[in-house]
Amino acid sequence: MSARTNKICSLVIGLALAVFMAWSIIMEMPIFMPITGFVVALLLMRLCRRFTKEIMADERVQKINDKASAISYRISSILMAIIGLIFITMRNTFPSEFEIVGSTLAYSVCASMLIHLAFYYYYKNKL
Repeated sequence: MSARTNKICSLVIGLALAVFMAWSIIMEMPIFMPITGFVVALLLMRLCRRFTKEIMADERVQKINDKASAISYRISSILMAIIGLIFITMRNTFPSEFEIVGSTLAYSVCASMLIHLAFYYYYKNKL
């Protein structure tokens, strides 16, 4: 399979997943149905990629992607933490819902940092 065919295959699977998700929401199906559809779509995309003979990405593209994701992680974490702190500290001037949003953002940043730390130590020991 060529890289072009792989892209078309992934696009078709993605569109089918979107249609299935919309249909399952409209039909008010149980939550496991969209999750199952998502897992099946991921497996099908993985299968399409496995049969691709061409090189999909080179080392330069992977290095650029690594740097971009590291910077975007840092910037989004800092922004979420600052906005969360502003919402929490200004709870007397903002509506009460903003305190909940601020706490959610703060806990999300903490969870994201813990996940990052776990994968850092995993790859540090593995590589």
